[in-house]
Amino acid sequence: MGDGPEARQPRADLWPAFLALLARRTGASAATIAIERNGRRTEIWSIGQPPAPVPSDLAQLRRSRVYSQLDLPGQPPGPGFLRVLKWPMEPGEYGVAAIQRLDRDFRAIDAVKLSELLPFLPQALTSWRRIAQERVRAECDRFLAGRLATGWALFSAGGQVLDLSDSAQRLIAEAEGIRLGPEGRLQFRDIEAERRFQGAIAEAGSVSGSPSLIRISESPLLHMVVTSTMLAGSPTPLGLLRGERMARGVPVHEVARAFNLTRSEALLALLLADGFTLGDAAQELGWTIQTARSCSKQVYARLNVHSQADVVRLIHQSAIWFA
Repeated sequence: MGDGPEARQPRADLWPAFLALLARRTGASAATIAIERNGRRTEIWSIGQPPAPVPSDLAQLRRSRVYSQLDLPGQPPGPGFLRVLKWPMEPGEYGVAAIQRLDRDFRAIDAVKLSELLPFLPQALTSWRRIAQERVRAECDRFLAGRLATGWALFSAGGQVLDLSDSAQRLIAEAEGIRLGPEGRLQFRDIEAERRFQGAIAEAGSVSGSPSLIRISESPLLHMVVTSTMLAGSPTPLGLLRGERMARGVPVHEVARAFNLTRSEALLALLLADGFTLGDAAQELGWTIQTARSCSKQVYARLNVHSQADVVRLIHQSAIWFA
């Protein structure tokens, strides 16, 4: 299922290693596992050259029977010697394992070793797929949280950090008013913020606790809402962090392409979305105020808006942050 330490690397896939072990145990020179749903191959793993062939039509194979190259229905014998096993998975879905030798035929005990995997392969493949899907979902959540400057942290009843997201760790590391101490506790520069945090933790630990908003850092701006979630049947303090998102961090060429702007117009739009006045934006870009005013009119026309507030709303509500 890929649950060992070696599988926690990005995009780890242990099925080739499993096939190599299967080939050693059965004396095969090549091995293949494939999954087919409604006649279409969805996953396939192979080791050895040439890869052990998989029958093109699994529907003709009986479940749980080990076939040789001589009795595969509808398939002429190919080069070498083959053993094939098919099993059902989800509705309309089948798995198949094939091992191949080129020099001599398999022994009867080798076919038995293959068939003995039958109770375990469907479960392992189904669990592997679910774990892989959960990892993809978690990676998507991490990406979105990072781009939106959000994160979470779980706390003990005493305020010690039990777990936190990667994005929360980055937000805390970048904030000037807080840091994560060696004992796993948040250390605040502002005594009042620390007092409010401890009070919010105590409130979240009770069943009737209500969320509390804490301003943690001014530079960059960082807020935390402390609420509670259920962990192992008990209310557990949960901190939800929201950092400062600067539109200037979005690639200018992506903004220009998304909103059909020139590069200069995109630069000005991003500054306006960050709250710059036209005078401040002109100074930042090295323009005259007349140039900034003329460009802003072009930006409003291209974006079909009428004011800087409209630009702020459009940029911050768009999906350009994920570009």
